[in-house]
Amino acid sequence: MGSYCLNHRGDNCYEWVLEGDWRTGKVVSSDFLDPLYESKPIRLCFVAGHDFQWNSQLIAALFQCIKQCTARSCKVNISGLPDDIQRLISLAATVPDTVSTSVNKGSFLIRCNKWISNTFRKIKSVLSFIRRHCAGFDNS
Repeated sequence: MGSYCLNHRGDNCYEWVLEGDWRTGKVVSSDFLDPLYESKPIRLCFVAGHDFQWNSQLIAALFQCIKQCTARSCKVNISGLPDDIQRLISLAATVPDTVSTSVNKGSFLIRCNKWISNTFRKIKSVLSFIRRHCAGFDNS
């Protein structure tokens, strides 16, 4: 069963501890993040438990939390997250807003059927969402 808790580490530093496999589909409520908004500067560090697994429910909760924090100008430290999530966030930050399906200035054009084209658009949408909420990250 998935769970999370928010630990105060002093000096306006909070730690979001992730545990379990998140099959419950829990999301982060606004009340859960209220302590982050009481004073500034705020630093939020994500920490994963030893038995940590991630899926779409966790990603949804994670990005909801990030979105709320960045809207409040909170610094977010993702160094405590698993490497695969860190790589996903770093990759998303380097993807251009418009992704071309052509390679080598049009010398090779990827032809997609409708299903692949729709999937490609969904991927671009997800990456665009991540990019919008990664700008204020403190990755140290």
